[in-house]
Amino acid sequence: MVTAEVPPGEPSAGGPEDPGGDDGAVATAPSPHTGGNGRRRRALVVAAVVLIAAIIAAVLLFAATNVVGNTGPLGVNNDVRLTVTPQRGGCNTTFDFVATGTLHGTGTMVYRFDQSDGLTSGNISLPVTSNEHSFRLTRQWRLQDSLDVPETLTFRIVQPSSHTATQMISYTCA
Repeated sequence: MVTAEVPPGEPSAGGPEDPGGDDGAVATAPSPHTGGNGRRRRALVVAAVVLIAAIIAAVLLFAATNVVGNTGPLGVNNDVRLTVTPQRGGCNTTFDFVATGTLHGTGTMVYRFDQSDGLTSGNISLPVTSNEHSFRLTRQWRLQDSLDVPETLTFRIVQPSSHTATQMISYTCA
């Protein structure tokens, strides 16, 4: 409720408690939150909140159903990596290689693994749908001969664009 003090000597607004008295009477003004103006203001605030909520829901729905950047022809991003565990081994060690990277679009990725001893996996085709945003490919290499050499494994993407990642391993077996 908004109140205003009437200076002494001026007539007050009058009313049941004050039939027109003077000094120090307090008159009340109608509140802006009552009556037609207040109801309209509340209706506008509620409408604005509902509109903002609807816009946010639409944006979230669009983001969830339309993955930006994963349409069109297949492309491989520049984050192709190759890791190995373990990096050093002795007699009869199996080295586990993992190639990873991110993709956009749809199509077929062609890749291969090339070992420094001359063995290769040959080209392998991997169909990629719009729901797939990355790849994780594995290869094992078991060494069991009497050797003391460093070896390398190279992961090559042949298609849709050329990318390579190489890891070196140390193997010692007497």
